[in-house]
Amino acid sequence: MASNFKAARDQVETDWEGLTPPSETGRPYRKADYRAAGHRVFWFEPSSIEAESLMRLGADQSVNRYTLDAMVRLLITGRGADQLIDAIVDEAGLLINTINKRSAWTTGVRGFKATGYRTEQDEEESLLLVIGLDAVIEETDGF
Repeated sequence: MASNFKAARDQVETDWEGLTPPSETGRPYRKADYRAAGHRVFWFEPSSIEAESLMRLGADQSVNRYTLDAMVRLLITGRGADQLIDAIVDEAGLLINTINKRSAWTTGVRGFKATGYRTEQDEEESLLLVIGLDAVIEETDGF
């Protein structure tokens, strides 16, 4: 049985792969292996290696907090400063709102939210949009 955390993360992946920014409808987001090349590829990296245990729910269940970063590679070639700022804000808003406005999650998800974003220089022709994620999940021990 997969963890409830993995099921929630898989839901984010599915939701994001179904999105395309209004400005570039032919270039969707796609999940990739760690640091794969390409425009609008994304992957997840842990912000902390271990889950924070918030409470026990009986002998074999607990509520845990997970923090992770969603890394989204955006190509920046051919964009002026204003275009780049607009693209970052638009794309971050689209991805964050998909998580924060979701009305229902998979079983065991008590909360899953995007906490904000920042950018990091990646390669010469791209940057990383880093979206902080925070999840509070009920898990069965040894799932």
